[in-house]
Amino acid sequence: MMQDFDYPEGNFVQYHAGTHEHRMVQAAYDGHADIVRVLINKVSDVNCEATPRHQFSPASALWFAAYVGNIQVMEVLLQHPDIDINKGQQYNHITPLMTACCVGRDEAIRLLLKKGAKVLLKDERHRTALTWALISAKYQLYEKNGIGEAGNLRRHVVVNLLRRYPPEQIEVAVQEVNKRRPSLLTRKDILTVVPSLQACCRDVVLQYVTEETFENILPLPPLIIRDLKWDARTWGWGRKSKPHSMYSNS
Repeated sequence: MMQDFDYPEGNFVQYHAGTHEHRMVQAAYDGHADIVRVLINKVSDVNCEATPRHQFSPASALWFAAYVGNIQVMEVLLQHPDIDINKGQQYNHITPLMTACCVGRDEAIRLLLKKGAKVLLKDERHRTALTWALISAKYQLYEKNGIGEAGNLRRHVVVNLLRRYPPEQIEVAVQEVNKRRPSLLTRKDILTVVPSLQACCRDVVLQYVTEETFENILPLPPLIIRDLKWDARTWGWGRKSKPHSMYSNS
């Protein structure tokens, strides 16, 4: 076992292994940002994987900080120049963003996205962070108990993820949301919160209608644009009524 040292402000955590790497991972899991701040300068690899108290498969300190949603620990780790924000677990490639989406850590998700976490990465079973947010059973409990802005936590997480999608990937992402959670997104989410959708709509619709008519029928989701392409005369050229939307009207 490596020689111990004094913890900041008298804090002491029972670690199951003596290496600084294991201690840092354990401190991240326990939420001790001050200890992580000391150990981060002692480890050989800030992205090393370890297991806190044998409760999980090995993962990085950032992964466990995202899992428990400890923002202070995450901020300490993300300041390190060598931190890999997209490092997934070695055996399944689940990233910190994916695990935060799985357990509904809204603040952690927003921080990771702000720092540049990639939304298009996939784990070994080809699941993205968006997929994890849609399939996780954790949100049912949150929604039942009204946790996360009146029980809409899953919706807020999904919208935050969609905002980071490139325009060419938006339609596929919305299709996945609609397939797995048909009533999750509101019309406002689709038409306003995700601005790149409207940009895509404009480019496509202008091929079929005049500028004046375009202003009357937009905004439209991409799936409705597909219907428009099949029968442009039905929806274009002066008709002011909007096509039926499969999304809720709230």
